[in-house]
Amino acid sequence: MKKIYTFLLLTIFCNSLLKSQPISYYEAPLFDNSTSPNRAPNGTIAHSYMNACSLVLATELAGITPGTTLTSFGFTLNSGTAGTSPVGNFTVYLQNTTDITNLKSTTFSTAIVGMTSVYASTMAIPISATTTSIVVTLSTPFVYTGGGLYVGYDWFSTGPFSTTAAVYRCNSFGLVSGHLSGVNTSSTITMGYSNFRPCFLFGVSNTFTNEIQMIGMEAPGRVAGMFNIPHNIVGVVKNASNITKTNIPVTLNVGGANLFTNTQTITSLGSGAITSVTFAAFNPTIGGLNTISVTVPSDQNNANNLTTYNQSVTCNEWAINPAAVSYTMGSVGFNAGSGIIAVSYNNPIASSLSGIRGAISTNSPSVGNSAWGVLLSSTGSTLATTNTITISNAMLGTFQTFSFTSPVNLTANTNYYLGFAQPANATLGYFPMGTYTNNYVPFMNYVTTTTLGGTPALLTSNLGYFGIEAIFVPFIPISAPSQTINCGSSAVLSASTANSYSWTSGPANSNFTVSPLLNTNYTVTTSNGLCSAANIVTVTVNPIQVGVSTLTNQICIGQTAVLSGTGASSFTWIPSSGSTVVGTNYQASPLINSSYTLAGNNANGCANSTVFNLTVNPIPNISITTNTNIICLGSTVTLTALGNGTYTWSTLSNSNVIVDSPSLTTTYSVISSNNFNCLNSASIAITVNSFTPGISTTPSICLGSQAVITASGGASNSYTWSNGITFFNIINVTPTVTTTYSVEAYGLSNNCLGSNSITIIVLQNPSVTASASRSVMCRGENNILTAQGASTYSWSSSETTSTIMINPTTASVLVFTVTGTASNNCSKSSTLAVTVNLCTGIDSQLSTLNSQLIIYPNPTKNKIFLETDLQLNNLSYSIYNSLGQLVHAQKIESSKMLVDLCEQAPGIYFIHILQNNQNLQNIKIIKE
Repeated sequence: MKKIYTFLLLTIFCNSLLKSQPISYYEAPLFDNSTSPNRAPNGTIAHSYMNACSLVLATELAGITPGTTLTSFGFTLNSGTAGTSPVGNFTVYLQNTTDITNLKSTTFSTAIVGMTSVYASTMAIPISATTTSIVVTLSTPFVYTGGGLYVGYDWFSTGPFSTTAAVYRCNSFGLVSGHLSGVNTSSTITMGYSNFRPCFLFGVSNTFTNEIQMIGMEAPGRVAGMFNIPHNIVGVVKNASNITKTNIPVTLNVGGANLFTNTQTITSLGSGAITSVTFAAFNPTIGGLNTISVTVPSDQNNANNLTTYNQSVTCNEWAINPAAVSYTMGSVGFNAGSGIIAVSYNNPIASSLSGIRGAISTNSPSVGNSAWGVLLSSTGSTLATTNTITISNAMLGTFQTFSFTSPVNLTANTNYYLGFAQPANATLGYFPMGTYTNNYVPFMNYVTTTTLGGTPALLTSNLGYFGIEAIFVPFIPISAPSQTINCGSSAVLSASTANSYSWTSGPANSNFTVSPLLNTNYTVTTSNGLCSAANIVTVTVNPIQVGVSTLTNQICIGQTAVLSGTGASSFTWIPSSGSTVVGTNYQASPLINSSYTLAGNNANGCANSTVFNLTVNPIPNISITTNTNIICLGSTVTLTALGNGTYTWSTLSNSNVIVDSPSLTTTYSVISSNNFNCLNSASIAITVNSFTPGISTTPSICLGSQAVITASGGASNSYTWSNGITFFNIINVTPTVTTTYSVEAYGLSNNCLGSNSITIIVLQNPSVTASASRSVMCRGENNILTAQGASTYSWSSSETTSTIMINPTTASVLVFTVTGTASNNCSKSSTLAVTVNLCTGIDSQLSTLNSQLIIYPNPTKNKIFLETDLQLNNLSYSIYNSLGQLVHAQKIESSKMLVDLCEQAPGIYFIHILQNNQNLQNIKIIKE
């Protein structure tokens, strides 16, 4: 996995082959954008001792001819140490092998058995913040016989040490467990397996007199056919010979969807020199995949004479990175930090960018993190950003499309940057950008900046091609001018600058003859083989002249205007409200100002319309006001006409105010005329009412009883009674003699005053008395109670005879009430109290109870206190008035209680003390 911790400006380095005559350096295994500070001596104290043994496969050494003598050995560093250049003892071992997996022992002394020591001296680790290399000359040249190589090395240093570790370029995808290494601060080291193998440099004497190499190719990976602009393909060529070469032919071949070939000749190229060859301009017009190859002639090493590249031709997509390759070879990002990686883009013509397509890596920590696309100016200012996505598992290893809220307009011949943005994640480093690893990536393509934008910094290290692609709004220039004709004439529509045409309801060619009767839009669709576009052509038709003839354009509300059409042979009237009418004439009777659309046609089928506005003048705003609409018989009414014209009443008066006294319900009307000579009328009905209130009551009552008299039909609170009571329709009276009552009221429905009366007969009550044989008695004794003075009787003990007998079994004060009724059905009551004593030792018990119960104050005005030493279980009290009626009862729940008598009338009351519903004591209370 390739990881970027901090982007630095790195010196460009050619990954596949380094040449410095007369020594040629081959890098194997190839750098795949992986780095590590732990697979070779890094100059820190933790690397005081180091052993390693790595396997380089035969396929990775294909550039070195079998039988070649290796004379130098080294490493490529992504960055060196800082401040100090550590030096240590360094030993290198080599061994030819046919192994395809690392079979060496994890013990270094065993692993180097059979290997040849080719270097044993000191090695310095350089100070560098950018890409650099370490190269040593072998003390014992080594003959490479073909196949693979085991590379072993041993390091020991006593310092001084660097606090900044050197970072080596590595290959982590080429061979699983291909590397063994271990480090320690002492000589005791056990090696362990790793997929990260350092990228070694093998130096050989250059014996080639004819060795031309293809280093790489520069070409757009996606071509937007909508631009229709040729582009140049560039091949990068190196003279790996030990002499200057002349007249070197370099050939470009394009196959696939589009075919193209071109050859350019390099007139002279010095030994070890690199040059770029620019081929003739190429403009693909057919959509699909192009396979591009650049070759040089056969020479002494044909393994590097060819470089290939995939290019996709679409309507509206652009990319510098190759198409149809996997962008899962590397994972790049800012670890736990944030930033933007962007590709340089020069916009050829005015266009609109709708989105950016970005390759998501296979880096699993990226899941749950976010990314978005960004458009930057040439100075790094943020011009627009796309939607933000949250990376899911399903997105890993795929291209995702980032869309701008609306397309962004780009200026022609202007430089921009198309970027992939990564926000920071302080708790988890991740690397969301997928790349395609390639030995050669064009210099100056990629930059980095902050997520807020800023001056772009060149990304000079080869991290592979980033999958960053532009998506434009499809566009094809097409010209089709609009025209104006008179109705009945023809127009020839013409389109240009496209390969094929299609008119709506027309022919499939550039010209189209039309004869519309109305303004009409025609759409022409065109295609250039890659893109499609459409344009709208408008034909404006001058219509016939349609008009309206009428005697007047003003009417009063309620009148009719006759409208007539002119300028056509047939007419259709379309009012602003109402139904459509076909015909020359139209009768309009609107209530408000109205418009009428007149559509006319002639014999040629030409049509036009006009709008006629009819003004509707108002009629007078006549109304009648009155002091009342309803009067009582004998009253007068005043009527007032309101308006801005003249008046004529139904009473023949021309005044605006009239006064009248009708004897029955009457309707009055008035007619008014305004300055538009428009008439209007109003009327009002005056109702004449009278009223007599209803009255009802009980025809007779007993002396001392109340009678309710009810009056009805009157307005609320409008009643006045002969006894002086006002407002109420119901009164309560207690006459002592037969009396006649009268009432006046205003009628509820008509507010007219009326009166009525009624008589109440008063009957006499009987004189009822009650007596007892004894007013004080012992419990268990019989006592006779007698009532007199009425015809029938009813006792509070439920008996209905004039005499009753009682036999109480408990000591208490018994109160009896008897009600007597006379023959005239009038009644009266009398009350009798009988004291019942225990008479058998009870007095001592009551005395004891008196000592346990205190009630005070007595007499009282409102409240008394009840204090007791008795057990409170099931203890309660009941209070009776002098009539024997229960007025209050409550449980005794504390030794001291407040009893409130404020709601009781002054008089004599009896408190009964009970426990378990048995009476313990009766106490008389006087309320003042």
